[in-house]
Amino acid sequence: MCHDLTCPIDMTIIEHEITLPCKHFLCKPCWEKTPQTSCPLCRCEVPENWKPTPNKPLRAKLYRVIREAPCGKKLKLTQLRVHLARCYRCVKTELENSQSEKDAVQRRLQILETRFEKLRERIVLYRISRHS
Repeated sequence: MCHDLTCPIDMTIIEHEITLPCKHFLCKPCWEKTPQTSCPLCRCEVPENWKPTPNKPLRAKLYRVIREAPCGKKLKLTQLRVHLARCYRCVKTELENSQSEKDAVQRRLQILETRFEKLRERIVLYRISRHS
């Protein structure tokens, strides 16, 4: 069900949803970032005088969805973002998770840098042997 509620462009939960003439929906900020002459998903032409319209059934669905915050509190999906920004326990959990993700990314960067150095050495050796 969650994939029904995410913007197909930026993959975030849709808050300001619009439906295009081709019946695809996305969030308004993503629509404003696109050229606005065609649907970014199917490339169907969008009339020049067309105005973005809210997707009322999707909005109703969003208001009914209940999610659990990291602190354990059950909230409507539309309230979750504000809660996550204000709740100390949620922010603390998010920081702990992001720190472990940063460590994983840092380790991966070190591996890639090592591989890059080895590749650079091989290229230098190849160039030397080629010119000899």
